[in-house]
Amino acid sequence: MQFSEDKISEIIEKNDIVDVISGYLSVKKSGNNYTCLCPFHSEKTPSFSISPSKQMFYCFGCGVGGNVISFVQKIERMNFVESLKLLAEKAHVDLPQDNSKDQERAKFLKTLYNINVETARYYHKNLLENKKPLEYLKARGLSEKIITKFGLGYSLNEWEALYRHLVKTGYSINEIKQSGLVLPKKDGRSFYDRFRGRIMFPIIDLKGNVIAFGGRVMDDSKPKYLNSPDTLTFNKGFNIFGLNFTKLIKDLKNILIVEGYMDVIALHQYGIQNAVASLGTAFTENQAKLLKRYSNEIIIAYDSDMAGQTATMKGLNILEKQGCTVKILRLPSGKDPDEYIRKEGVESFLNVIERSLPLIEYKIENIKKGLNIENLQDRIKFAQGFAEVLSDIESDIEVNAYVKKYALQMRINEESIYSELNR
Repeated sequence: MQFSEDKISEIIEKNDIVDVISGYLSVKKSGNNYTCLCPFHSEKTPSFSISPSKQMFYCFGCGVGGNVISFVQKIERMNFVESLKLLAEKAHVDLPQDNSKDQERAKFLKTLYNINVETARYYHKNLLENKKPLEYLKARGLSEKIITKFGLGYSLNEWEALYRHLVKTGYSINEIKQSGLVLPKKDGRSFYDRFRGRIMFPIIDLKGNVIAFGGRVMDDSKPKYLNSPDTLTFNKGFNIFGLNFTKLIKDLKNILIVEGYMDVIALHQYGIQNAVASLGTAFTENQAKLLKRYSNEIIIAYDSDMAGQTATMKGLNILEKQGCTVKILRLPSGKDPDEYIRKEGVESFLNVIERSLPLIEYKIENIKKGLNIENLQDRIKFAQGFAEVLSDIESDIEVNAYVKKYALQMRINEESIYSELNR
């Protein structure tokens, strides 16, 4: 999409650079300018300067500089058009649409975002006014601060509570229906709430929009988790829970992927701010691209049974094919990150992260599992599976290192493994 110079200038003029950067960083007045620590390189003394008069920024440490659009592009890892749209929305500047149909769609999309925000506020109010769900979250070790940070809520155990609230607020039946928050009754004319009697987790995109919800029961009833369906605002294959917080980390080294919302929130409360959840066990190509935008190293903290599933392994391979360095964090059997960090503490959890296995090595260890080194047929079985894993490695040096290590461990001749690999 092309934008006129006048429209770009209007967006820049209506987004004061100090105000925008202050939304990301802690800035201080210094003479006619403002300074802060640079978000794009490590430093202890502020060298990042913002000029209100020029509406420009410049870092004397790493040499990065530009206008408000350049800053948003770099801090959000967006392209020019994406950053322009973000700033236009922030300043309430209307961008030209391709045609009237696109304009109608954009208007309707905004309505759906507003419905989601209203719903999130409604659920949060319910949580604060109901003792049982609030006590449940506190019993799980969550503080009021983290509950507020993630905007957690509660859906009343009633059939039409949210539906009636949204109608009363002024939204049309069709708008509420398209949000995915209600389901039609058998008569097809009336509706009931999708989420009832559940702890609610708002799902927020990288622009800060509430796009969907996840709901968790407080007992053993099924399904344990229930998510919003795909809508105009939400496609689970394109989104990551918690990434809106993780993306703000300066010098982000890696991203830790866990299974559930509660794991993400518990880890954030303990200072593990790089934890996110995939909204599903297997990764899509779009999710992998999204993660790689922020970090090349991805650590998976699924339990041993989950990570062994074929669908999950396929997702891990997708991450690797996108150029990510994938590692597997192995927790004791039956433990999830939420439970482990509460019982064992932060330091112990960080030690487990440090011992994460590279994906290739994890696959090899999975092949070894349950095999008896004294049994000839088991050693043959290992050699065949081992060669299959090694066939995906492009580096001869890496292949040789693994062959030497595991040939010795499994008492298999190196030449036999190379023969199987060549075959």
